[in-house]
Amino acid sequence: MNELFYKWLASFGVPYKENLDGSYNFENWDDKTVPNQSEIESKKKELDKKWESLKYQRDRAVAYDPIPEQLDQIYHDMDGWKAKIKSVKDKYPKPT
Repeated sequence: MNELFYKWLASFGVPYKENLDGSYNFENWDDKTVPNQSEIESKKKELDKKWESLKYQRDRAVAYDPIPEQLDQIYHDMDGWKAKIKSVKDKYPKPT
């Protein structure tokens, strides 16, 4: 699920529905400015590309230990913590 795209759709402040054919209908009772289908498709492609480029961040977030556990490990074993963080970064490298 591309959260970037759905946040962009929600930013218009108008309820919307996604149709089975991939089109979107805005329930625009207040005549707010909303994108047309062509603009939606273009923005979706752009944000899908960005979403994929950030996959390494989502993978790392799941692989890291929770912050309280990391803090405890830093306190007790700084070298072990560094090694664990490095192993996650090596497994999910930032694209260049």
